Amino acid sequence: MTGAPGAGAIPVTYQPIPASAMERRLASADRPGAHLWVMVAAWIIADPRSAADPDVIKLMDRENLLQFQGPGCFKCEQPFSNRLARKPCRGTL
Repeated sequence: MTGAPGAGAIPVTYQPIPASAMERRLASADRPGAHLWVMVAAWIIADPRSAADPDVIKLMDRENLLQFQGPGCFKCEQPFSNRLARKPCRGTL
């Protein structure tokens, strides 16, 4: 859903990103020895079977947001700290 503040929400067609595109994005973000800092968010979904269905609107909004996790390193799976950030990453994709 999109829309200006105070305006009615406008449905947006759900366009899943192909797995191959996500894999390319991840590979291009990888730098040997460098941490890959990420944040993860979780939303409540009413019907898990519809998660990949482009015809079902996904409400990834504040009302359905459950929690944030991170930042943490995607490769070494360690939470962010100033100390860890100064060290080379020993993780891999």
